[in-house]
Amino acid sequence: MTSIRAAAVQLSPVLYSREGTVERVVAKIDELAYQKVQFATFPETVVPYYPYFSFVQRPYAMSAEHMRLLAQAVTVPSPATEAIRDAARRAGMVVSIGVNERDGGSLFNTQLLFDADGTLIQRRRKITPTFHERMVWGQGDGSGLRAVESAVGRVGQLACWEHYNPLARYSLIADGEQIHSAMFPGSIFGDLFSQQSEIQVRNHALESGAFVVAATAWLDPDQQAQIMADTGSPAGPLSGGCFTAIVTPQGELLGEPLRSGEGAVIADLDFAQIDRRKAFMDSSGHYSRPELLSLLIDRTPRAQVHETRSPGSPVTPAVEEVEMSSADSREIRFEGVRLRFDSDRSYDELLAALLADVGEKPVAIDELPSATFQDWESFATEVARHLGPSDFMLLELIDHGGWIKTAGIDRKAMRVIIGNPLIAITMLRHDLTAGLFAPVELLLLEEGDGRSSLTYVKPSSLMVVDENPPLSAAAQVLDDKLAALAGKVTASSPPAQSGY
Repeated sequence: MTSIRAAAVQLSPVLYSREGTVERVVAKIDELAYQKVQFATFPETVVPYYPYFSFVQRPYAMSAEHMRLLAQAVTVPSPATEAIRDAARRAGMVVSIGVNERDGGSLFNTQLLFDADGTLIQRRRKITPTFHERMVWGQGDGSGLRAVESAVGRVGQLACWEHYNPLARYSLIADGEQIHSAMFPGSIFGDLFSQQSEIQVRNHALESGAFVVAATAWLDPDQQAQIMADTGSPAGPLSGGCFTAIVTPQGELLGEPLRSGEGAVIADLDFAQIDRRKAFMDSSGHYSRPELLSLLIDRTPRAQVHETRSPGSPVTPAVEEVEMSSADSREIRFEGVRLRFDSDRSYDELLAALLADVGEKPVAIDELPSATFQDWESFATEVARHLGPSDFMLLELIDHGGWIKTAGIDRKAMRVIIGNPLIAITMLRHDLTAGLFAPVELLLLEEGDGRSSLTYVKPSSLMVVDENPPLSAAAQVLDDKLAALAGKVTASSPPAQSGY
């Protein structure tokens, strides 16, 4: 994709109402869809609203406002995120939006990124809340300091003063972001903050060679008055600070920025400008000096509980990493889940039923992306022609029964490899090592008394070896489709699960 239409949205929240603000966000997404927008950035923690009270109240006096925000905050997933997901899917739009995320009794400044099909492909938390914000939000970890592949290209996200952290910004630059989503609160800190925000985003565009889509929120006079009444604040601290804009890789503004009122800056992003900028200055390529200067980053998701086990006891974590003797390798142990479907059908009947669904002739998948299919859309169209009713195609048949007979095992056994690149790509975008287990393999066996069985290992139990919600969600789709296919061709009851 060489050109996409983007929108930087300046929006007023509905104060003290999660549902009210989500309704406004969904309505705006629907409106932007009519303007053919493919990517949109919404303001920092706009759902339900930025914690303005924390800037103007003493810590001991803010308890009531803190509790009100906690009650209206967003859990992930929830009806609030599902509403935004559905709107993004309906619009075919990639949506970047800031929320106050509630996790137990804690709040976080969280940025959510929904792909054009509605999939939540990133959920990252601001790594260090700024000044007064530390009274409200917890800290995020480094797992979100990465760009992610989306329907419109590689997208990176940062919130507010994270743009003053050059190492955080470089983590996204080095990860090849093409669109940078920058979120700020708006209607706070005065006009100087607007000027500073403009400097931050234009500088990042120049250093990253990416487009920057920056959004701030807007408080109308009635909302300002409401917060003033609730907190005892004067108007000054709740004024100004808005700068909603789109910036090119050359640091130029596309269209007129918004500094007051609601609205959206909409512009077409020509990705050829990224190449032109980087031909002169590529800060993570030819203009870098990694032997002199480099970034060390820990992207490990952090958990509050870490289990240990005594020698000889079963492995209870889903993943266990063991250091190897070589400094360049490590062993990652995980628990797979094997599913077996027993069938009253004969082996030949079961194989025929499966091939009737996935196709009888294997597809040479590595030959599909030939010179005829140089882009994803045409490749996907060709793939769809080969998919059966259950959304899988046959890739290979390996007849184990033929060779095991020479070892005295007289039993029919067929290893069937099936797949769907349109599903696989939703997982590979989040972790390329998931490709170890894509496509999937089924084993058809001849059982006694004219019966048969179909066995496979649940894909999600193989692919998800670290905490990775977007990958887990994508793998679950594959799990469900595979179980539906197996149940259909075996006509058996749901299978039992066992450790693997």
